[in-house]
Amino acid sequence: MAAPRPCVEDAFPGNPDRVDIAVEEMNQTAKRLLMQAETLSGGVSRMERWEGIAHQAFMDQVGDLPGKIEQAGDRYAAGGYGLAPYSTLLRQARSGPHELCNPAPAA
Repeated sequence: MAAPRPCVEDAFPGNPDRVDIAVEEMNQTAKRLLMQAETLSGGVSRMERWEGIAHQAFMDQVGDLPGKIEQAGDRYAAGGYGLAPYSTLLRQARSGPHELCNPAPAA
């Protein structure tokens, strides 16, 4: 007797709906990070008119934080963009040959 063949879902692991959710969460995170980077960057530019100890303390704490947050947002956006096609491909693969799940009976 031949070994049982794997089912299509087993051959193509992953849940396309969960991939879609992950992509949406990554895109929302990217959007929020980029908005926060813009807000913080605007605050930093307004603070450049400050002078004295308070200005220096603020700049020491913030420094290049807006750039780092923007970079994180860009990375989340790229991750979502790169992951997005996977759910479509997974759905296409799983809608393929269902005879893998239900092999024809032996003659």
